[in-house]
Amino acid sequence: MNFKFAKTFILLSLILICLSSLTLNERSVFRIIKYKKEFLDLKKSNQEMRHKNKKLFIDINRFNKDQAFQEDMIRKEMGMLKKNEVIIKLPKQ
Repeated sequence: MNFKFAKTFILLSLILICLSSLTLNERSVFRIIKYKKEFLDLKKSNQEMRHKNKKLFIDINRFNKDQAFQEDMIRKEMGMLKKNEVIIKLPKQ
């Protein structure tokens, strides 16, 4: 009877040690899942930034080469007007 108890105790102890090493250490399953999610989020953010950067690069090149684009951008961003132009703001309905 004592042998079975000792055998069960040792088996349960080994299982507990294995489980604790899987969950409590630096390379735990939970941390790996967390880091994987973080990695995927950063990868998505990086992809969005690359797309935005590419669009800005195109706009900068166009701004430097296209006078009409320059005027449009200046008018939109700074609210500048040409001679004899008037802005009429209509109320929103």
